[in-house]
Amino acid sequence: MAIVITILALELHVAPHEPGRLLAALESMWGSVLAFLISFLRVSVIWFNHHGLFVRVRRVDRTLLSLNLRLLLSCTIIPLLTMMLAEALWSGDSTDLRIATAVYASLAALQSAMWIPIFPHLRGHPELSEPGTDAALLHAQRVRPWAGVSKVSPPQSRRSCLRP
Repeated sequence: MAIVITILALELHVAPHEPGRLLAALESMWGSVLAFLISFLRVSVIWFNHHGLFVRVRRVDRTLLSLNLRLLLSCTIIPLLTMMLAEALWSGDSTDLRIATAVYASLAALQSAMWIPIFPHLRGHPELSEPGTDAALLHAQRVRPWAGVSKVSPPQSRRSCLRP
């Protein structure tokens, strides 16, 4: 996730400008900076949640490793989505902005879905958790990812929001 954040920061560029036009060049970056901040916040939340979970894990098995790698894979697309969102914000085209937002939100929901099988797996394999980890905590956590998944509209509604 630190690499994802680094890539996000590396995508921030001051546009080429003539002498005396630095302020205008910086002002033109607002879309890129906004998209960066949104994605930085997303990665930060994922990182906090990941850390909060894995401090409770004593060891991993192949299944947990596979589930974790899927989650990490879903993070690698964030810089591309950020660039797409920044370009749509910069262009000012409302159709592009709606599409970029819908794609960003859909993939954020998919990313939330990557968490869904992790908690039941840990609950079903208490030997993987640190001693003292309450199974009720893992049981309660199983519903959290669904909040991110449910934020995306059903396909019919999503299609209607993409029309100009």
